[in-house]
Amino acid sequence: MDWNKAKNYTIILLLILNAVLLGLNLAEDLSRRLSKTEVENIIAVLESNNITVETEVPQSAESLPQLNLAAANYSLFDLVNIFFKTDERVKRTEEFNATIFKTDDCELRVDGDIVTYTDKGLVVLTAEKAEETAREYMERLNELFPEFSYEYTAEAEGELRVKYDMRYKGNDCFNNFCEFKFGSGGMTVSLRYLKPLGFSGAKSEVYCADVILLSFMNGIREIYPDEHLTVSKLELGYLAKYEKEGETSEAIPYYRIILKEKSEVCYINGYTAVFSTA
Repeated sequence: MDWNKAKNYTIILLLILNAVLLGLNLAEDLSRRLSKTEVENIIAVLESNNITVETEVPQSAESLPQLNLAAANYSLFDLVNIFFKTDERVKRTEEFNATIFKTDDCELRVDGDIVTYTDKGLVVLTAEKAEETAREYMERLNELFPEFSYEYTAEAEGELRVKYDMRYKGNDCFNNFCEFKFGSGGMTVSLRYLKPLGFSGAKSEVYCADVILLSFMNGIREIYPDEHLTVSKLELGYLAKYEKEGETSEAIPYYRIILKEKSEVCYINGYTAVFSTA
């Protein structure tokens, strides 16, 4: 047997096999990419149902694994110093599973992973002032939660809202947020942080945006049958919907849709295309 020829044949065969596998992978990727016409069609379907899309619609969807999240470890006293600036009038009480710190007009409540702070005496009337106030607080909060970054400012249902979010290796973590609300009752800050531990499991296919938008349309019309609605944001990230306190949570890919006119945030499971709100 001519071993040199046999080796050359083997190399050629492997090259052909790799080319075939590459072609199959490219074909799979292309089959899960929306054309410009398909994007225009799905936007037209929503418009025929009185829903306007004012954001970019993703044309591709890659397969993604799950993401493990765990409860964060930080000091309550650090939070008190951030919000009250070591005010000596702060009183501490316990209520069920929550720890509460109070002054005359302000209250800081820590209940598991959820942190809520209210200041009834702080009235903000403009978006510029809301962003400035939120930024001042975030400069201090970033000492504990450095991954947070500015996301958007919006006005809905008589409130100004400034939202900060967190990304992990380029992926949005929807469970992690810091939202400032300014209204007639003062300012409310809602904060949550779960620590990302890394990805796990095999990658699973995620639905493209056309299927997601159809699921959204059907779901939101059960809640608001006739009103005109505007999709101001559509994005893919990770969300843990079912959690056990003190244990690692498994976050899976979800699409998040934000409406200009409503306070509800819509989530559609990227694996199953099931609609829900939060």
